[in-house]
Amino acid sequence: MATVSPQFSGTPTGTVTFFDGTNSLGTGTSAGAGSWTFNTSSLTPGSHTITASYGGDANFQSSGSAGLVQNVSRTATTVAIAASPIPFRFRQVVTFSAAVTPSNSAPSPPEWECHVHG
Repeated sequence: MATVSPQFSGTPTGTVTFFDGTNSLGTGTSAGAGSWTFNTSSLTPGSHTITASYGGDANFQSSGSAGLVQNVSRTATTVAIAASPIPFRFRQVVTFSAAVTPSNSAPSPPEWECHVHG
């Protein structure tokens, strides 16, 4: 969560952009009352530092958040093996095949929320 504490009353408007390090992930969607949300499914396995940057408006200055470390795990898999032909005879050529599939359904993309307080 990113929090901006301006010295002006009212509700901030404008845009909030979310970053993974220096790479822009996209612009958040205003949820009203100084809050923005952002969903993504583009993060690869590993550690990511997510930040939010508020662009400011006529009454509020731009500001940025501290980093939030998001660790993304690799998806678990299962392996199924098959042989063809079945049954097979001594000295007959046999073809083995393996299928690797995710062992669970795809998780929901991570969601971050940014609050800008007036």
